[in-house]
Amino acid sequence: HNGIAKNGFRSGHIHIVKAKRQIGKSMIIENELLRFAINYKHTVNICLSLTLSSCRKIYRDLITAIQDSGIISRKNDSLLEIELYNGSQIIFKSAQQKETLRGYTVSGILCIDEAAYIPDDVFNIVMPYVDVNNAPVLMVSTPRLKEGTFWNYYSLGLINKGSSVTTYDLCQFDTSEFLSDEKLELYRKSMPRNQFITEYLGEFIDEGGNVFET
Repeated sequence: HNGIAKNGFRSGHIHIVKAKRQIGKSMIIENELLRFAINYKHTVNICLSLTLSSCRKIYRDLITAIQDSGIISRKNDSLLEIELYNGSQIIFKSAQQKETLRGYTVSGILCIDEAAYIPDDVFNIVMPYVDVNNAPVLMVSTPRLKEGTFWNYYSLGLINKGSSVTTYDLCQFDTSEFLSDEKLELYRKSMPRNQFITEYLGEFIDEGGNVFET
C-alpha cells in the first residue's frame, strides 16, 4: 500500500505482489480499489479475476465491508458493479469473458487477482485499459511457472529496481500465524510436490513443469 501511495495517482506504475495462499491477497486488492474509488472522484477502477466465482467473492467482500458506510450510490449484483456517491465506479471482470473485455478505460487503478493464472492473451486485452490515463496496475498472485506475463513483470521488477515496475515478495515476511509448521508439514507430505511449492512455499517452478505434478 505504501509503494502504491508513494508512486501516486496516474503514475503508470506496475506493482507485482507474489504471495502464498490464504494470507490476504484479495484483501490487498479490495483495499486499493476502495482507496482509489474514494480518494479520486469520478474514476473507473477495475478488478480482473480468473473466474466469475472469484469475481463474485471479491465483490461480495467489498459490499459487506462498505454497505453501511453510506458511500454506495448504486450496486448491480448481476453485472458486479459498484458506483459511489462521488461518481467513482468499481467494476469486476472475469478472464473467462475474453473478447468481451475489450473497450474499457481505467482512470483509477487496474487490479489483477491471481495474475500468474491469467492467460497472456487476456493480458493483451486488459493492459491497454490504463494507457490513456496512465493508471497504475496492481497484480497479486500465488506464483506458478517461470513463464508468462506475471513472471515477466515479476522478474523485471527484480532486475530493474527503480523502474516503472516494482516487485514485492510477501514470502519474505513471517506468515506462520496463518499456517502452523505442523500443518505445513502435513501439506508437504500429502500434496503434489509442485503444487506445494507454488501455493504453500510461494515459489515459482521451472518452465514446462506441471503445477500439479506428483
